[in-house]
Amino acid sequence: MIPKGVLLGLMIAPMVMAEPEVIADFGGRETGLVSPSERLRTIASKNSIPAAIVRQPILERFPVESNMRVGVIDAHVHNKPVKRPFFIVGYDQHSAEWLEANRTYLIEINARGLVTNVQSDQQMRILREYGGDLSLDAIPVESIAAVFGLEFYPVLVTKEEVTQ
Repeated sequence: MIPKGVLLGLMIAPMVMAEPEVIADFGGRETGLVSPSERLRTIASKNSIPAAIVRQPILERFPVESNMRVGVIDAHVHNKPVKRPFFIVGYDQHSAEWLEANRTYLIEINARGLVTNVQSDQQMRILREYGGDLSLDAIPVESIAAVFGLEFYPVLVTKEEVTQ
């Protein structure tokens, strides 16, 4: 014989059980979230805000350092999801020359610049001079470097490949 409490519990259980509700599942797709500096650039392009103001990113903290270092990489394809091409540079002469030499191409492909191993706002301003109209933001790159297996910069990551 089944005790009355268990029987009552079994009768009520189907009424309180509910299917899980998925609140958000982006499935690797773009979420639509943008950084404050990207948002400012978008607003500026619509409202004629002076470029000098737009280039000054929001919330940059210095120093920004990583284990990445200047070096040469072997170009290779990857299978990671990349919505917008990006590149990583540091505050050094090689990165500055690379920025200057590749600036036109990087602008054409709308690549976003990530800067590591930079100690101050003044160093960022110098790199931005080499980058011209490129988007450059000093951010931690360790997790990105780990995902793509990167040790050296300057490096460009497109939708299909990692190259220099």
